[in-house]
Amino acid sequence: MNKKIVSFVLSACLAVPATMLLTGCDGHDNNTVMNVSLNPSVEFILDSNDKVVSVNAKNEEGNLILSAQANGEQFVGKDANSAVKLFASYSKEMGFLFEGNVKSGENEIKIQFSGNKGDADKLFNSIKDDLSSYLEELDVSGTLTKLDTLTKEKIQELLLECEPYLNMEQIKKWSNDEMIEKIKKSRDETKEFLSQELKNAYYEAKEFAVKQAKFEKVREQLNLVQQATLDIVTKTYQTTCQTLDKTREDMFVKDDSVYQVALKKFREKKVEFLNYKNYVQEKDFGGNEEAKQQAMQTLATIETALNDAEVALENAKTTALNGIDNAKTSVTNAYNTIVDEISKMGKNVNDLLDKAGENINDNIENFETSFKENYSKYQEKAKQEWEKMRTRLIAGYQE
Repeated sequence: MNKKIVSFVLSACLAVPATMLLTGCDGHDNNTVMNVSLNPSVEFILDSNDKVVSVNAKNEEGNLILSAQANGEQFVGKDANSAVKLFASYSKEMGFLFEGNVKSGENEIKIQFSGNKGDADKLFNSIKDDLSSYLEELDVSGTLTKLDTLTKEKIQELLLECEPYLNMEQIKKWSNDEMIEKIKKSRDETKEFLSQELKNAYYEAKEFAVKQAKFEKVREQLNLVQQATLDIVTKTYQTTCQTLDKTREDMFVKDDSVYQVALKKFREKKVEFLNYKNYVQEKDFGGNEEAKQQAMQTLATIETALNDAEVALENAKTTALNGIDNAKTSVTNAYNTIVDEISKMGKNVNDLLDKAGENINDNIENFETSFKENYSKYQEKAKQEWEKMRTRLIAGYQE
């Protein structure tokens, strides 16, 4: 992580920039969050010209869509209309958009914006008109539905997800533009992670790195006896963070982890369902009602297996989260112990930690690099698995 980025991110803990510098005179935000979902769900961040400056998967299938960029068109740099059309194109290519007759709720692309309603309505209508024509070109019958505008509170929650060390009281003072710009910076750091759990691990580890760096700066303001006391409890904090990181790796990231095993099964069943669903949708049964009913029964069986795999994936996630709860509790307790010790020294903990944010760049500037080095094999594995799935989806059902 270069110093410029670190400085920007950490400044979030300090002074609040002037909002008027970031917002146009007409009230139009310079940055907009645009969520697009079909089943794959993807988050786009748009600049003041409605051009994509950041793209992030919101679920595992969203990572599949983003993996298509490796050998195809990129989302970043496109205007909002083109980005949604590219999303539709990749979705069609991999079978998420069905040809032929579709049931209610199928082929429904949902879109959601941050910002004021007038801007959102204007952008939605432009995208809708453009997408309708494009879906006709794809020979797909589909709809575009606008969801309720993302509130400022939702943007605050989104920022805390990827920058969990930030203070909510300070965040509440920021404009949408300021928050979205910080979200973009965080997304840039994880744009190569085609894994939801790898991103979560990164955000959590970064929180620990920031807190640790702050403690080191606080230490410089203590006498030798106080430093020795702080060193003991800080060491415990470091150890518990390492344990949590290892536990998350074992439960979520490793190939034989409960989550990855369930995810692999889910991928297999998803491919089987989408391929057979598209096969049935496009097949001409020539009036053979018996053959059609048999195919529909087979599809129903495959869909049941997919639903079971999806439930199993959610259960695996719950199991994994439960498995790391003890490690998380230990980290929280160790952190609180440090804060208590600093308080016993007669220091204003909040004041010291806030001021420490001004000078900790050097302590964490290597965090991003070291994390990616440690997790590079998992990062590459995720890319390979999505590419395998994409190849099978494009190939379609083989009779």
